[in-house]
Amino acid sequence: MDTQLLYIILEVLGVLIFASEGLFVKDIELHPYINVMLAYAVYAIISFIILSVQGKMDLPFFKKLFEEKFLITNFANILKTSGLFMGFKLIPVSFAIVLKMMSPAFIMAGNSILNNEPMNHLQILGVLSSIILIGLIYKKPILDAFKKINMKFFLGVLGVIIYNIMNAYNVIRLSQYITDKDPNEEVFLSTGVAFATLVAGFFGLKSFNKNIFGSLNHYNMLKMIGVFIVTCYIGMSLTYAADNHLDPTLFSALQYSQLFLAFVIGYFFEGEKFPISRILLVVLFLASVVFTMKVSKKPEAKDKRKITTNTTLFLSPDIKITTFKA
Repeated sequence: MDTQLLYIILEVLGVLIFASEGLFVKDIELHPYINVMLAYAVYAIISFIILSVQGKMDLPFFKKLFEEKFLITNFANILKTSGLFMGFKLIPVSFAIVLKMMSPAFIMAGNSILNNEPMNHLQILGVLSSIILIGLIYKKPILDAFKKINMKFFLGVLGVIIYNIMNAYNVIRLSQYITDKDPNEEVFLSTGVAFATLVAGFFGLKSFNKNIFGSLNHYNMLKMIGVFIVTCYIGMSLTYAADNHLDPTLFSALQYSQLFLAFVIGYFFEGEKFPISRILLVVLFLASVVFTMKVSKKPEAKDKRKITTNTTLFLSPDIKITTFKA
């Protein structure tokens, strides 16, 4: 098999595995706080074990956990993951995935505001077209939510928006990361404190109210840990392997395979219908995504990007990134 084709397959497989977590977050009955805590348990504990085996878990490296940039990143990640899981719980998973894939637009808009790097007119046109087309594709649930004043729906949308905002903030403001070929250092430094904080919060809240998290079904917790090992860590590892070998533009384009998964989930799991008119809107939406990619700056090379955010699209090379070595 051609080597590039192999890494293309790994990238698509990794992205689809990573994006599928929404189905399990929605269907396995656990308190949202527990879901977030278990996700960070998987990230922090597995990366800790791997780094320990590699002999990298020494005191100087461990101290980096408490550097300001990593502390901020950990707390931003808690908000980011909480927002995404809230979206998965409260709105259709397919809609949440599509909204999640608007992260590049938030990054471009955030870069315009925070770094005074304005978007060009064609980028604005592409982003606005995508937003309008998303609204048209999901017109029925959006209109139903307004008619019935469905606060859960609006909170779900707000959750994914929070995810996108926190993710954009991490990319733009908190980009001093270790950039070697092994993602485990970055994963541990950006999730270790988050995991410890969530565990402390769990026991602290339980001490005030034993039933605050409802029934803690241990079987469901084990299932969720298994899901996160596969969807988060294995999915991330596959995309990281592809990221090390594929052209940045091709890698970024393949991230949009999540959109196809979103529509498949909508059709097979959420009873969505796709008449010709809606299929046409989906095609136009994909065309708007391609257009936005065409008029945006080429994505950064691997050693200038992060992997845990899973949003390496359209990053501007004008964003100054300071790196350091472990």
